[in-house]
Amino acid sequence: MAEAAELGIDVQALTDEALRRAVKREKDRRWQAEHADVIAWYNDHIERDGIFGEEWRTF
Repeated sequence: MAEAAELGIDVQALTDEALRRAVKREKDRRWQAEHADVIAWYNDHIERDGIFGEEWRTF
């Protein structure tokens, strides 16, 4: 901590940002786990039937 302060590193800001990222990562993981069945169904649907309007895409 002393070395970080000596170097002018804002430990509080660094900690806050790391905590924000960890919380977001965990929320994302839980959301994906909670909705895994729907995500799998959608991916299967797209693989089987394609994307709506795909035949008219120009890109």
